[in-house]
Amino acid sequence: IHANAAKIILLLIPILSVMLPLLRVVPMVYNWMIRRRLLYWYRHLKALERSLDVPGLEIEHADQLAELERIDMAVRRIRVPLNYSDQFYDLRGHIELVRRRLTPAPVELRQAAE
Repeated sequence: IHANAAKIILLLIPILSVMLPLLRVVPMVYNWMIRRRLLYWYRHLKALERSLDVPGLEIEHADQLAELERIDMAVRRIRVPLNYSDQFYDLRGHIELVRRRLTPAPVELRQAAE
């Protein structure tokens, strides 16, 4: 029995030396994977918003709206853990900000703003 216990202990030492660093890395990788999903769509949203600021860019308004809807629909399908809900809803809020820039204001509101 002592020989088997010694073998088990000798086997556990390398296993633990590999597992302990992995236990630290796994949460970081998980966090990165969740953030990567959100940042992917932030990049698309940022590119769309940049296209709004470039005068003379040959992108049709309807195409911009279609791209925004595509981004919005894709983001709505993303499943994120509850811990990341704030980041998810920040992205949704930023999509709405870009939507407001794309959606023309009624004439009365534009005249009131001037």
